[in-house]
Amino acid sequence: MSMNMKDIEFQSASYDQWKEEAVKALKGKPFESLFTKTIENITLEPLYTQETLLEKLGDQLEKQVSTIRSLTESASFTVAQQINGEDAASFFANIEESLSRGNEMITIYGPVTFDWSEENLSKLATYFSENSFKVTVKSSEDDVLRVFDYIDKSKRAAVKGFIVAPKAIVLTDYPNVRTYAANTVPFHNDGANAVQELAIALVQAAELAKDMDDFKAFENQFFVQFAVDTQFFAEVAKIRAFKVLWKAFTSAFGHKANAVPVVAETSVRSFSKYDVYVNLLRAGNEAFSAAIGGADVITVHPHDALTALTSQSVRIARNVSLVTKEESHVTNVIDPAGGSYFIESLTADYVKKAWTLFLEIEKAGGLQAYGIDAK
Repeated sequence: MSMNMKDIEFQSASYDQWKEEAVKALKGKPFESLFTKTIENITLEPLYTQETLLEKLGDQLEKQVSTIRSLTESASFTVAQQINGEDAASFFANIEESLSRGNEMITIYGPVTFDWSEENLSKLATYFSENSFKVTVKSSEDDVLRVFDYIDKSKRAAVKGFIVAPKAIVLTDYPNVRTYAANTVPFHNDGANAVQELAIALVQAAELAKDMDDFKAFENQFFVQFAVDTQFFAEVAKIRAFKVLWKAFTSAFGHKANAVPVVAETSVRSFSKYDVYVNLLRAGNEAFSAAIGGADVITVHPHDALTALTSQSVRIARNVSLVTKEESHVTNVIDPAGGSYFIESLTADYVKKAWTLFLEIEKAGGLQAYGIDAK
């Protein structure tokens, strides 16, 4: 008599039973050889189960999951295509093409190779009036920032975007342009690990918050930017951990946390100059982990970003975001990693270690006093 597989139930195995079989399979090697230390000094176990997770976190698990979900505004993310151009004509042509082919946020990394003339600024102002943007500048003196003088005053309240700068840019009449950035990308490119990036983000947030009397006004202007590396599960946990840390951070200031945007970009430190096509795999991996982790904005750098950009590589980079967003179904659910025994455990480890490091840096008097600085 044939048996329907749907009616078969397999007996569950305990951790100890699995461990016993694993020891047999190791044939004399120590069981401890299955444990792995990460660069953050976190021990990765060979097996995670519901029992071990509850034993580790207890009631904290439910709080962690609910915090992450409550501080995630949307399951989806904004595609932020970086715009390049050898001259003003090609730059604006590339904006048009990117917007017509799925780009959702005009992303500019200064400086550019052409002058921001009055004509060019007026043209850019038109785009900023109709589209969200992210602008990265090296100082408040960057010419591109003059674009805000060219936007019609009646439209300024509706303009939405992000400005990444070493020091917060002060804009009047632009309530929806966030300029208070905890930008961990320079530290990431200098070799910071996930725990260090999280702690640095909190230190930068603390410094920015102290500059404003009203914490809620600060929070409305604040965002965090991470580079996402190739350690897939670690990067998912990093973004999730920030949201838990943000709740603790705001509580320390005596406030209830609101969701703040998490802006992400693929890691150029993971890119190879010698085999640029392997960067396709790395960027795709990184973008997918950012989406699962709950990033609100994702920029995918073209695979030849360190050598010479081509129209094809720009198109592929944009399509990595579009395929992730439209075809992976990962954006159909808020916090798709929620409940994963491994990722929940790793998230909790990152939260604990990053908060401890944050307090150490604060006690020392800041990043430079602690000995952390980005080039």
